[in-house]
Amino acid sequence: MRKLHPLTISFPIHPEDVHPWIIPQFIGLCTIEIRSPFMYRLHQHHEYEVIISDHGRYECRLNDDLLRLTSGNLLIVKPGDWHQDTCRPALRYFGFCFRLPQKKKDGSPIALFPETITPPQQATRISRRVMWPILEAIRQEANISDLTSPHIQHALLMEFFWRMIRALPADRLSADFRQCTSDQHFISQLSTLFHSHLYKKYSIQEMARSMGMSQSSLCHKCKCILGLSPAKAFMTIKMDYALQYLTHSSMSIKEISAFLDFENPYHFSKVFKLFKGHPPSYYR
Repeated sequence: MRKLHPLTISFPIHPEDVHPWIIPQFIGLCTIEIRSPFMYRLHQHHEYEVIISDHGRYECRLNDDLLRLTSGNLLIVKPGDWHQDTCRPALRYFGFCFRLPQKKKDGSPIALFPETITPPQQATRISRRVMWPILEAIRQEANISDLTSPHIQHALLMEFFWRMIRALPADRLSADFRQCTSDQHFISQLSTLFHSHLYKKYSIQEMARSMGMSQSSLCHKCKCILGLSPAKAFMTIKMDYALQYLTHSSMSIKEISAFLDFENPYHFSKVFKLFKGHPPSYYR
């Protein structure tokens, strides 16, 4: 049988229908250089703002607390916070804003922090060795005016965001946020395993072993997150591949059946019709 390169198909199940998918919306990055004393008036935030101290000492009043950031410290101001900056030279810091547009099933927003968070807990220390090259790459891309630069900046901000989340102690993140990111990690792992086993049989026992969990835990988690059993989720991807081969290759139905490791073309056709509503011959 001819050799065929694997197709590129994304995970066809939409977990955001069951649980939101955390995707921050960024509103740019700026660098602030303070050369003379300056105080920004008290104001209330409507979105998240991240302040990263580069050199000098950044001071602010956040709600009822006075905070001071030195080089390598980061502060996340959350929506609803009252914030007042006190800036004295020589001071340099970076700032960017973002939103978390994802909502829970009841329509309320998914918050980064729990309601019990205190202003000092909204600050943390980050690695200059890891984070500053990302900030510098974003700054460089901002000076490049082409079609790809905005996308590269967004990708770099996304990397900075998730490394920032990694730097925060887990207990400072809200339960909803932790649950969503845990679900994303599970789906990413499962998708990788499914795509690497498309051309062979893959039992639930093998799936559970690969995921490092019991069969019952895997079945329960798949049902909760995807609304499907592991076997049906795997077969959904397999049938999407089958459809692509039927419509974008010259392989016969018999060859596709064997390629996807079905017992025979009859079994393949039966399963395909169950998932797609039509037999494979409908697409030929």
